[in-house]
Amino acid sequence: MSTISGGVTRDAMALHLMVDGVPFGGVGHSGMGYYHGKAGFDTFTHNRAITASALPFAVASTFVPPMVAPPASPVDR
Repeated sequence: MSTISGGVTRDAMALHLMVDGVPFGGVGHSGMGYYHGKAGFDTFTHNRAITASALPFAVASTFVPPMVAPPASPVDR
């Protein structure tokens, strides 16, 4: 037996909604996505990378103004 559905609960009308970790949603236009537990979290969020530097200074600050001019060499004088 197989079904094309978001979820099936037999003989317990509201039980499916009461179980927090079970995804709730339909198929196609009757329900776009799942709205409970981890499935709901994944439906409403987007993965993004977050990076942090362990260096004692900001690497990016060496590439933006104000840049300090290097000391003049004897050749430039």
